[in-house]
Amino acid sequence: MDEQHSSSQRWTMAVRFLTLSLFFTLAFAAFAGPGQAQEKTKFRFGVLYSNPLAALIAVERGYFKEEGIDVELVPVQNGPAAIAAATSGAVDVTFGDILAWSSGLSNGFTNVKLLLPGTYNGSSDLLVGPKSSLRVASDFVGKRIGVPPAPTFGLSVRIWLEAAGVDPSSVKQVIIPTNGDGQALARGDVDAVLTFEPASSRLVLEQGAVSLGDTTEKAAPEGATFTAYYANENFAKTNPELLARIARAINRVVADEKNITIKERALILGKYSGIDLVELDKAVPGLIDRIRFGKFQTKPVNIAATQAWLDRAAKFGGVPASVDITPHILSPALGK
Repeated sequence: MDEQHSSSQRWTMAVRFLTLSLFFTLAFAAFAGPGQAQEKTKFRFGVLYSNPLAALIAVERGYFKEEGIDVELVPVQNGPAAIAAATSGAVDVTFGDILAWSSGLSNGFTNVKLLLPGTYNGSSDLLVGPKSSLRVASDFVGKRIGVPPAPTFGLSVRIWLEAAGVDPSSVKQVIIPTNGDGQALARGDVDAVLTFEPASSRLVLEQGAVSLGDTTEKAAPEGATFTAYYANENFAKTNPELLARIARAINRVVADEKNITIKERALILGKYSGIDLVELDKAVPGLIDRIRFGKFQTKPVNIAATQAWLDRAAKFGGVPASVDITPHILSPALGK
């Protein structure tokens, strides 16, 4: 009888404990609100080799950890692949050129929102061989220019040519696979190559290639966002506080750009691209000092300039159609 009474008491106490636990759990959930109750502390970040540099520096410096965030880096091949991954939810946040994002919007994939501006340019170089006499746009009529697969680069060449009064159709563009630009230029397969760092600096120092400048800088209107960070819309809606902390970690690096040394950038670039720039600099002296990095965009997105860039891209076939980007920009991108 005593044993039954004791068992009954234990059961009653257990029920009371469970009831109180449930009460406090529900009370906390009601106090916290549905949004806070679902907040995450980890996100999947789509990265393109060694881009985005600012975010990878934030990873290495521990800024995300200081914000209480765990980052899972997910490799993506290019801008369109990055946008596709964010669209499907395979990644929560990603990075890529603004044209890839705009192309997605024009094709109806509107659940990827612009989170933060990235850079103002693509840090590319139009290079000719050491014995070439080609120097200005008009010299390229009837010539061949090798361009990377990403459509942004070919588009920038077409805009550069037309701005100089040259019919873009009079110059043949040849798609050159990644890392194949040096061989193509040396063999004479093309008369010039548009390539990006660190390949462009290596070609200048090793082969004596001559730089004619960055066509991507000349293609977009001043102040336009060239690359950016993007977030899956559902992730952004259900994790507003986490999104704010992600933006804060990245912006710490952007605000400190003047104190980021060339060596720190090179080490990050080498670690995530698989190219050991420190060792390569020994074989190609001066490489690290010459490398041009994309300029971090320190100001909020200039909607007018960026919209003008996308309208221009649509005119030249760089995107399927021009889309109003205003409804697809999140508040951190506007400095809010």
